[in-house]
Amino acid sequence: MYQENQDFSACGEFEDAACQKKAVAVQTLHGVLRAMKETDSAEPVTAVKFGDAPLSYHNKPVTLVLDHSPKKYRKLLDVFNQHAARGSLPALAEKPVILEWGNADGMRLPFVEVQQGSERKAFVHIKEYDLPAGDVSGASAAAEKTRVFVTGTCLFGKHGAAGTTDKGKTLYLCDPYQMRTATPEEYGRMETLDIIEHFHAYEVLSPLSRHNVLEMVGPDKVYFNVPYIPYILYAKDAIDKGLMNPGLMDEWAEKLEQRIANVIAYEEKISSAEVIPVDPLLKYKDAILEPGATVAQLADMIAKDDPWWAKYFEVNPPDSFAALGYGSYVKVYYDALNDESVGELCAVEDQVEMKILLELKRLVEKSGLPSPAGESRAVGYYPFTGVLFPDPDGKAAATFLSDVCGRKDLADGILDKAAEVFGSDLAERAKLALRGPRGENARKAAAGADANFHAVLR
Repeated sequence: MYQENQDFSACGEFEDAACQKKAVAVQTLHGVLRAMKETDSAEPVTAVKFGDAPLSYHNKPVTLVLDHSPKKYRKLLDVFNQHAARGSLPALAEKPVILEWGNADGMRLPFVEVQQGSERKAFVHIKEYDLPAGDVSGASAAAEKTRVFVTGTCLFGKHGAAGTTDKGKTLYLCDPYQMRTATPEEYGRMETLDIIEHFHAYEVLSPLSRHNVLEMVGPDKVYFNVPYIPYILYAKDAIDKGLMNPGLMDEWAEKLEQRIANVIAYEEKISSAEVIPVDPLLKYKDAILEPGATVAQLADMIAKDDPWWAKYFEVNPPDSFAALGYGSYVKVYYDALNDESVGELCAVEDQVEMKILLELKRLVEKSGLPSPAGESRAVGYYPFTGVLFPDPDGKAAATFLSDVCGRKDLADGILDKAAEVFGSDLAERAKLALRGPRGENARKAAAGADANFHAVLR
């Protein structure tokens, strides 16, 4: 029942297809579960309900595991207990809550509730792999190994970077689905850009979800993948397809620099660890921004400069400018792990980013890429989104892609509910960062950021 669940939500507004104002329910996952806590289901797994509707996220149903006795759940809890025993995660409750995410006839990924103290909690999925050992000296091999932490973000949300075309239509530069299929014959060519100044709901929420778990695993520093060049490459594709006026590139690059300065500032302000922003393709910026540069020319230049990229492009020949950037996400992981003193890569990412770790494993095992230095393993901790935006039918899109969120400023609704999921300390840091006395600190931090942009982003 939607109305009964309103005490677990805060609201913004959006316009539906008929341009009528409707409430955007900012729901916490734990609030949804509390509303349906008393269930009389006799089934071992039951649908999570949003009111009377089954809850889905990113087009996949969310279910609650009531019977932990099957072997697969016992093995699952053993994995979490092993991580807790070596200090990588807090200890589990005696009978932790388990969610599954996926279709009944396909793979259902399990997420186990992990809590730290009485406030901080998350549903976490773990992936882990042992990777082939590279060559190291005997002295280095005998040294005590350390863990290295990586995380990352996307920018703007699907609707955050809009362009108006010469046919009066709107294209969203960060919408992977629209930009993949759009043609200039149908849409025309973008002649102006309209970038939201406020943070998209994804940009507010993703750092909270990731740092909630990072604070449970306790790093001193974390490498933060900020995709500046990959987003430049999205625009290169739009120009190449005739969907964007080439004269807009300078404006787009400037807007990106401002946004990244804001995103880094927010990430740093809410993190208890040192944040080290990285973009492996940044050093090729000038060449990539050359108007006449082709995909083949850039791939050749980058491959000649770095053998890693040469191997990567052998396995994944780029067929677009965007495809040049996909490897940068994997390279952040590889570079962090490829150190003789590092024994474990620990990635903390949004649940829809699990493919990055899988691609690292595939490349190291099957592509001929050099193995990382020494014996090593890769672990991914993936929190299920703690805050979501379901429609009345219980369907919640991934926040970055959400039509419900659209271009609305939903930061207040998210921040109002943050303490319920992420703990009061992290929530307060986020409020100060976005709503602090200096006035929208992180979102306006770019005022003087251009001068030190390249010094901050490595």
